[in-house]
Amino acid sequence: MLEAFILFCATAYMPFAAILLVESVLSVAIVTFGNAERSIQPYFPAQGQLPKLSSTTALAFCMRNEDPEPLFDRLHAMQSALRKTGRLQHFRFVLLSDTSNEDIAIEELRLFTRFRNDISKGMSRPLFYRRRKINTGYKAGNVQDFLDCHSCGYDSFVVLDQDSVMCSDLLVRLVSSMERYPQLGMIQTAFCSIPPLSAFSRITSYSKRFSARVRSLGQAWWLGDSALYWGHNAIIRTAPFREHCRLPELPGRPPFGGHIIGHDLMESILLRRAGYDVRLLPFIPGSFEEEPLNLIEALRRHQRWFQGTMQYWFLLTEPGLSLFQRIQVVRILAIYLMQVVSFVLTLAVIVNIIRNGSRPMSTTSNSTLPKLIILLITRGMKTAAILEGVLRSSTKQYGGVLRWSVAIVIESVFVMPMTAIISASVTYYLIAMFTGHAVSWDGQNRNRLGLSWRAAYRALWPVTMVGFGVLALLCRYPELRDWWIINWALSLALSVPFTVLTASPALAQFTTRWRLFTTPEEVEIPTVLKTIVDPKIKTAQNTIVDRAKTE
Repeated sequence: MLEAFILFCATAYMPFAAILLVESVLSVAIVTFGNAERSIQPYFPAQGQLPKLSSTTALAFCMRNEDPEPLFDRLHAMQSALRKTGRLQHFRFVLLSDTSNEDIAIEELRLFTRFRNDISKGMSRPLFYRRRKINTGYKAGNVQDFLDCHSCGYDSFVVLDQDSVMCSDLLVRLVSSMERYPQLGMIQTAFCSIPPLSAFSRITSYSKRFSARVRSLGQAWWLGDSALYWGHNAIIRTAPFREHCRLPELPGRPPFGGHIIGHDLMESILLRRAGYDVRLLPFIPGSFEEEPLNLIEALRRHQRWFQGTMQYWFLLTEPGLSLFQRIQVVRILAIYLMQVVSFVLTLAVIVNIIRNGSRPMSTTSNSTLPKLIILLITRGMKTAAILEGVLRSSTKQYGGVLRWSVAIVIESVFVMPMTAIISASVTYYLIAMFTGHAVSWDGQNRNRLGLSWRAAYRALWPVTMVGFGVLALLCRYPELRDWWIINWALSLALSVPFTVLTASPALAQFTTRWRLFTTPEEVEIPTVLKTIVDPKIKTAQNTIVDRAKTE
């Protein structure tokens, strides 16, 4: 019975992991043999003179319980960049606050009053600020309230989070695409990270930045006009979104019922059902967000995403959806549930080994090929990203060949404990959801380095206990002593020191000083980021450029 369960879990896991490999292979093929601008994004000319505009677009920032000062720095930077394009008069900044903390709300209003006139100069209309006292419907409700009450005169709007930034050239070209192709309902940009200081953020942002083109090209090709909304850094046609993308309130109580937290996938599906194209723009530098500073913040965000995704089951029977859209829903559900499957599968294998008294598969002589196949499928995207980087000779953009190589090795080691910790944490979240525990959507720590041992243990004690439990079994049962079980158990048992170390200011200083995990946005800081990026990053910039040229 247990063997059948293990076979079922493995069989369920591999097809969805294989999809990522197929996407990666497609991306490399497109880069090597194709023309992405002609075959995937004919609606978006990335090169050439900036087009003229005739419409007005709202740049809508969603705010909730976060320090507002960095946001106003972003507004100044984007306003200055748009002014240089000569198209500033076609845009307006809109601040949509769902802040419940009164002290933060007072600061939001103070900064709005102070900078309103400066930021509004040259724009289509003055800077707009609205705060909801009752946060019905979370972020989706915030945006829908704006569309219902304040969206008159905007042909399109760009949804931005409080940590988002977009370059002026990209914004102008997105608006032009919406003007020239009335069938377009949404263009979702593939974004990367603002250069961070935290070691944890630097590693995760490096990984995402290096594979951004590979991840987005394959997805954009096979999703076509039925791409998915990622929740921010996307331009949306106002009228159809307001008319067709109003979300229902699900029956029952949270976490499975009530208002929908994971609004983005459903909104893109509803917009496509209404007959409008939803496109993913393959990665083009110019769209940015911030990475979580530490593993705890990353897990909190992951928990919100997981709870939102678990509300999607009703879409499988929603009328009017195409088969392809239902497959997309299954795929998104599977991406999150496979993390649970991975954790449960590992525990099942451990129990099976103990029960049968046999050694694990990896000690047998004929196990190499299956394990290589599994490794290829699960790490295929990273391999494709490395191949794509070599083909494009882009290592100089990452600080030179030496730093690029060192970063690839460290990131590959880093991802092993990360994967184990996330899979265990997501399993814990699922159990908590079935006991009625629902997460709230709140502000995030975006600027405080460091993490206390107490805070890390409070968040990760269930994961730690599982890790030490398996280590105890390793001492008791020699047949369990296989490298992958040992690595998995140590990753969980040491999750607290791993989290504290990767969040520490000392490690942040070390990785910045030695320019580890350098991204192209550090080698050449985009104009819109020059007043936003931390001064320590900018100080290291000249050294990065000089050394990269000599390698």
